[in-house]
Amino acid sequence: MTSVEPRTPVTDQLAAYVSSVRSTEITAPVVDHTRRVVLDTLGCMLLGGTLPAGRVASRYVESFGGAQEATVIGARLRAPAPLAALANGTAAHADELDGVHRVSAHPAAISVAAALAAAESHGATGAELIAGVGLSFDVGCGLLEAFGGGHAMRRPPRHLHGSGFIAVGAAAAGAWLAGLDEDATRAALGIAPTGAAFPEGFVDEASHLAKAYAQGQAAASGLTAVRLAAAGLRTNPTVFEARNGFADSWWHDEVDLTGLLARIRDHDHVLDNGFKYFSAGYAVQAPIALSLGLMAAYGIAAGDVARVRVGMTTNSADKVDAVVIPGICLQDMLALAMVSGRLGHDDAHDPSALDDEAVARLRSRIEVVRDPAKDAEDPQSRSAWVSIETTSGACHTTADELPPGHWGRGGMPMADVAEKFRSLATPRIGAAAAQHVIDLVEDLGTLDDVDELVAALAGTSGG
Repeated sequence: MTSVEPRTPVTDQLAAYVSSVRSTEITAPVVDHTRRVVLDTLGCMLLGGTLPAGRVASRYVESFGGAQEATVIGARLRAPAPLAALANGTAAHADELDGVHRVSAHPAAISVAAALAAAESHGATGAELIAGVGLSFDVGCGLLEAFGGGHAMRRPPRHLHGSGFIAVGAAAAGAWLAGLDEDATRAALGIAPTGAAFPEGFVDEASHLAKAYAQGQAAASGLTAVRLAAAGLRTNPTVFEARNGFADSWWHDEVDLTGLLARIRDHDHVLDNGFKYFSAGYAVQAPIALSLGLMAAYGIAAGDVARVRVGMTTNSADKVDAVVIPGICLQDMLALAMVSGRLGHDDAHDPSALDDEAVARLRSRIEVVRDPAKDAEDPQSRSAWVSIETTSGACHTTADELPPGHWGRGGMPMADVAEKFRSLATPRIGAAAAQHVIDLVEDLGTLDDVDELVAALAGTSGG
């Protein structure tokens, strides 16, 4: 199979849906979860602006000058909205602390960056920002899901990362916040993916720069497409389903465009965003939580550990088993967490920590088990089990569990999101400003203008 017959009118469906969204129709659970996503991502932006990927993006954006429409978070810099989205999306994923989604992508970094820049440039309310973020999730994640999810897109013959699909969601948010009509919205959605196709190979780049940039570029591509459409650029009005269009170029045997609109319209994809408690890749979250839990429950010190076995799906194992990026490498991050008793950003990025003798010793004793039973049950699951054998001969094994913050466990409670944000924001904008941002996001649906939130993020307002 190489195409859809008869072809589903994807482009028209997407444009009509985006143009019909009303912020007043968003349900309370979606508002609540979106607020948590926004606050979590803003904390990651503040952190990421101080990391190499965020600093590179800020310097790049600053070199252009231009209209001061939107803020580069943490940089005291204003820029055209697409460039601000590029810098903020890159910063949001500069570390492995931002959210991850059921469809295997990082839509929070992209969606919040794009919606915030668009909302600021158009003087939007907090309720409109919430709607824009949710719309980006729905369109981007719904479309990626129709193509089998990020897992399927990584496999031959595509080898693509899912970020390019979320660029379409970013365009949806930008078009809606800009008030584009249905025709211009259709054009924006069709233009967006032309600037956001990312080969999966960038995840093997040890510095994490390119992986972070992909999220920023997806946000920028969405808002650039909106600007081009508003200026009059048009593309094939059926570009998704047309012969040799995006559906054909992304095609593989797991694609299912049937009911795409229902998949986008009837499911609130933001609810499937997972949060991270530890500064590591998502497949490493459950092993860390379970290992620390066993150590606490049985009084096990790192020096007492003779062997650690971690059971996970083959898909998860292939992402994290002895890979080159330390923040995604299970052996590196689990050993560090077990020695430190925690894994915050400062722990994961201490240049001397991985060279510590105790960490190196424990790293060599960690074995990843590709569990066929887990593969048979759900090959995309992020759950894991852990078994720790001690030098005294005892063996303690956990049940198979999802990581804390997983969408299947309701995400991260607002109190925990606020504490995580506070830990990231306070060293960068001060305690009073950090608390003011938390207060504003908790009441985001009533905020008259997102400028107040942006000012608080710069440490220049209230508290």
